[in-house]
Amino acid sequence: MFERKDDGEIRLASRIANIIDKIKITKEIKCIISSLLGITDFKHNLFDLSIMIESPQPQIVSVMLHLICIIGVLSPSNNYWHRIVMMPLSLEKCYLPLTTFDKCMNKDGSSNGFDEISEVTNNIMQLFLHICVVISLELDATSPEVVMNCIDIADNNAHSHLQLQIQQYWKSLQ
Repeated sequence: MFERKDDGEIRLASRIANIIDKIKITKEIKCIISSLLGITDFKHNLFDLSIMIESPQPQIVSVMLHLICIIGVLSPSNNYWHRIVMMPLSLEKCYLPLTTFDKCMNKDGSSNGFDEISEVTNNIMQLFLHICVVISLELDATSPEVVMNCIDIADNNAHSHLQLQIQQYWKSLQ
């Protein structure tokens, strides 16, 4: 991620990738491992790290990679976060446009279940939600077009919108 790999490192990464291909794990985890090894490039520019990248982007990427591992390996497939990342067709199935974690009422006047949620908890949940959408894009589980249809995006660029949202929620947690 920070510097070019020499030929030995490239060969080693290729060997590790070959071993990973033979292991019985999900294709999504294989995809992430391949990107981490440098065999394939990450699709989202948030993952583009170099010596010139300043804090907090490396920390954000670290949280994203940890969340990928937790969701991909440890969470059951019916888990809310797992469904957001791994759903095959549409973000709408996870009610993304409605998932605000805000302290407000549903359209019918009933509580949305987040009446007692703190501002910090709300920001953490929003950070995780947006990170999960980036991961879903990274794994080709959804497309930028689907994201733009599910989330009101003014600039018609799902990647930059998500990056901005992640950075804003991260900053609000500092």
